[in-house]
Amino acid sequence: MKISNLPYYEKWFIYGIIIGVIIGIADLSLYYLNIFVIEHMILRNIIGVSLPHPGQSFYMNYWASFKKLLFLPLVIGVATFLSVIIALFMKTKEVGSDVAIRAFHRGLRIRFIEIPASILSSSITIGLGGSAGREGPASHSGAGIGQTIIDLLGGTPEDRRIATAVGMGSAIGVIFKTPFAGSLLAAELLYKRDLEPNVIYPSLISSSIGYVIFSSITGFSPIFGTYSLPFNPERLPLYVLLGLIAGGMAILYPYLMFETKKFLDLRFKNIIEKALVGGIIAGLIAIFFPEVMGEGYGWLWYISNFNAVPSMFPLIIALFLLPLAKIIATSFTIGSGAKGGVFAPGIVIGGYTGLAVGYAFHLLFPSLVTTPMPFMIVGMLSTFGIAGSVPISVTMMVVEMTGGLQLLPAEMAALASAYLVARNSRGIFNEQPLNRQESPAHAYEFSMPLLTKIKVSDAKILKIFVKPTDNIKKAIDLMNSLNLFSLPIVDELNNLHGIVRLTDIIKAKEDELVIKYSLPASTYVRPNSSLYDAFDVMKSSRYAIVMENKKFLGILLLDDIVKTYKEFLDKNNKIE
Repeated sequence: MKISNLPYYEKWFIYGIIIGVIIGIADLSLYYLNIFVIEHMILRNIIGVSLPHPGQSFYMNYWASFKKLLFLPLVIGVATFLSVIIALFMKTKEVGSDVAIRAFHRGLRIRFIEIPASILSSSITIGLGGSAGREGPASHSGAGIGQTIIDLLGGTPEDRRIATAVGMGSAIGVIFKTPFAGSLLAAELLYKRDLEPNVIYPSLISSSIGYVIFSSITGFSPIFGTYSLPFNPERLPLYVLLGLIAGGMAILYPYLMFETKKFLDLRFKNIIEKALVGGIIAGLIAIFFPEVMGEGYGWLWYISNFNAVPSMFPLIIALFLLPLAKIIATSFTIGSGAKGGVFAPGIVIGGYTGLAVGYAFHLLFPSLVTTPMPFMIVGMLSTFGIAGSVPISVTMMVVEMTGGLQLLPAEMAALASAYLVARNSRGIFNEQPLNRQESPAHAYEFSMPLLTKIKVSDAKILKIFVKPTDNIKKAIDLMNSLNLFSLPIVDELNNLHGIVRLTDIIKAKEDELVIKYSLPASTYVRPNSSLYDAFDVMKSSRYAIVMENKKFLGILLLDDIVKTYKEFLDKNNKIE
């Protein structure tokens, strides 16, 4: 038996395991190629510039390293150039989460060559100091892995579409060591204000499997260690204020990102020139602010733990300039055409914003705010949760990254206040539709104009019901076999007596009669009603009762509405 023919849960349990295993291996290749091959062997050992990583010892004397930092424009310029050339050679024009999102909604294929292309080109960008994140290539390669596995195992186009989202979210969750957040991200990252519920179950499986494989090699500790300080409710108003500031940063980050890309695209028609110029400008920024290099989590960890910044500016001044510096460096790195993600830089920008605000509050209220670290954590969430339109999954991601729930009330309050400022901002991902209704993947379900023209009589009406004399066991068995939660009660003369609900009879005696638990059937449709009318009455069940002349004709299932709609749509397309 083919896996694609199995029931949903069995099928995706198997698919999820396979996808998780391959993603765990792919993320390990991205991690080690980025850090140990390119960053350590070239940037550190040859150039002499090191980048910090969470939990690892690090020290940089800015002025002692200044001569080496002067080479950064050249190094990052070469990095962006090589990233563009490699992606061009491997025929991968774009790398990142937008590719996966677009593939999901439009049913597009991610070619197998794009998997290694996204990993290699992005590793060069990040490993040599460009300001970008590993989640971009992880999500892109993860979506490609999901599609490839489904194709190899003979899955359906719908399986491939689901696997695109599963691979995308799981790969991000694995690379960040946040498996639960990754499973939620698979559903939330697809829309600005909606979720894709049917990808959560397979994502839970693939994220957990991939996380175990990845962390078995890299360690299971949260990226930022374990935050254990108690929550202080007196600071809650300060977190709300931080959320308002973070909302402003959530508007500024995408705006500068897209405006910079637009400027470089208009100014430099030659992609090589654009890559070099963008990389050189990012490198110039890194001379003054080394903290903009790379993904950025190590810099956040270093600054928050040691209250020091390796730059030419004093701590407090550097902290207030770092969020803008990171935005500009990321904008020129990605705008140059170099490959990498925008997710991690967004979280780091929020972290820098939180550190700056936290230090300001520490100076104003030293007894109330003894450390800026909780503000850094809250800033990470409230900035990118809005900029990426992923508040739920990023909340869980920050919890998993910091290993504690103590700041959850502060994170929720800051996130809510950030929404007051940035709820209508464009966001960092171009390919996110507002909701499922605007997604081409759900056109059959939500396109109503055609539904108003199709009659109920055009669809398949099924004679599914129980008789007043039937017992509870028969009703429950029938509901379970049809995946329904209620059934109409109809006698031999096709008179409708009402409906019986599963929740009302689940604990009843099996030999009792269903008529004892009858409830009024308040809504129904007629054969000449439209499918839109039938869809509208399906507010509490998966079917609509069809009546004519006060007699029961049958029920219309939601699945049959979709099937009839597809048939009419195909017929109209052929006519056109």
